[in-house]
Amino acid sequence: MCPNGVEFKTLGEVCEIHDAKRKPVTKSQRASGEYPYYGANGIQDYVNDYIFDGTFLLIGEDGSVINKDKSPVINWAKGKIWVNNHAHILSEKKDIVLLRFLYYYLQTIDVSDLVWGTPPKLNQQNLRSIEIPLPPLEIQKKIVECLDKFSALAAELQAELQLRRKQYEYYRTQLLTPHSDCNSATKPDDCKWEWKTLGEIGEMIKGSGIQKSDFVEEGKPCIHYGQVHTFYGTFAYKNKSYIQAILL
Repeated sequence: MCPNGVEFKTLGEVCEIHDAKRKPVTKSQRASGEYPYYGANGIQDYVNDYIFDGTFLLIGEDGSVINKDKSPVINWAKGKIWVNNHAHILSEKKDIVLLRFLYYYLQTIDVSDLVWGTPPKLNQQNLRSIEIPLPPLEIQKKIVECLDKFSALAAELQAELQLRRKQYEYYRTQLLTPHSDCNSATKPDDCKWEWKTLGEIGEMIKGSGIQKSDFVEEGKPCIHYGQVHTFYGTFAYKNKSYIQAILL
C-alpha cells in the first residue's frame, strides 16, 4: 500500500493529550447521572456532569495499563464523558493521523518496556515517546474501514455465541432435570428417572502420585493431575503420557 515506506513520528507529535483537564472524583462524592465516568480500564460509573465532549482515545496510565499480550489498555470514548486521573486522554490532530487509526495501531504494540513501578504506570513522557507509522491519510482511512468491518463482524459473532450458550444451558437444564408434572399415563418415558449415588454408578480410583519426571516415551498410560486442568478437562478418551510399568 506504501511502496516507498512510511514516515514515523512520536505519539506526542501526532495527537493532542488532555491529561491536565482530568478531574478525579471519589465514589462518595459522585452524583449519579447519565454521563460515563472513565478510569484506566473503562467505565467505572455514571455521573451527572461531564468535562469532555467529543471523540477520544483513553489509554490506561496506572493500575490496569497493560494487557496479557503486552499491548496498552485502550478505550474508545465518544460524546460527553468524565475521565479521572488514571487514564490518558488523546484526541485527533487533523491532517496528521486519524484517531481511529491510532486506536487500531496501538493495540498491536508492546509497551512492557514503558510500563514501570508498582502499581504499574505508563507515564505521559513514555506515552509520548511511542513511535507511530504515518501512511497517507487516504491509506489510513482504508485501513480503518477494513478493520471497522471486521470489528463489527466480531461483535456480531460474539453476541451470537452468547445467545447460543444461553440456548444450550436452557436445553441442558430442561433435558437433564426430572419434571414435577410427569404423568406416567400420558408420558411414560418421562417418568423413568431413577436416582443413585455417584459411587453406585462409577468406580472411584485414586492415583499413585505420578510426577512429570516419571514420564517416558512408551509404557503404561497415565494421567497426571495437572493435565486434568490443562489438557483433559472433565473426561478422557485417550491418554497423553506414559510411565514405566514398575511404577504402578
